[in-house]
Amino acid sequence: LVAGTLTMREMRDVATVSQISAIIGAILLSTTTVYFIATFSVLYAIYSLPPLRLKRVPLLSSFLIALACVSLVLAGFFFINTTTSVRDFPILWLSVGLLFFFVVSHLREIKDIRSDSAVGITTVATLLGERWARVFFVVGSIVMSVALTDVIVGPPAFYVFLPLSLIAGVFLLYTKKLERHAFTAYFLGLVIFVTLLFI
Repeated sequence: LVAGTLTMREMRDVATVSQISAIIGAILLSTTTVYFIATFSVLYAIYSLPPLRLKRVPLLSSFLIALACVSLVLAGFFFINTTTSVRDFPILWLSVGLLFFFVVSHLREIKDIRSDSAVGITTVATLLGERWARVFFVVGSIVMSVALTDVIVGPPAFYVFLPLSLIAGVFLLYTKKLERHAFTAYFLGLVIFVTLLFI
């Protein structure tokens, strides 16, 4: 849409077809999956669509992204674990998942500082500036690593997530190429987190 290859109407048609396909697919899977896919859709609508468009509200926008991402993870979890009740899902795991996606969402904000500022979107990154936004992200990553240590599998998790956080932090603080290197480190962390979740 930004590049001009799609019109607004074409974008709406694509979004509509995608949403209908997602709902039909969820219905074919399970009732619980429908619930979490619907939750994801509502959250992203609140985040990006008028009149609320809460993507303009710092921190709250990141929290909505985290909730939406956790909804997708839960949809997959309960699709595989069909005999497990939603009430049985550990609250601590849910909290750590929210923390993980909340922290990682700020990585996107850092690289979007110029474009967000140009259209008047206020984020943590635009408020802090690029340098301090990177510091904020690195500190949050280290806190996240410690939290994952206590909740998932004990010390082994610490030796996985803390080095990944430090590696990503180095790239964030000392290089401009954060899209590739820092995101790769955190994507590896996400893969490990989801893998542990399903074991």
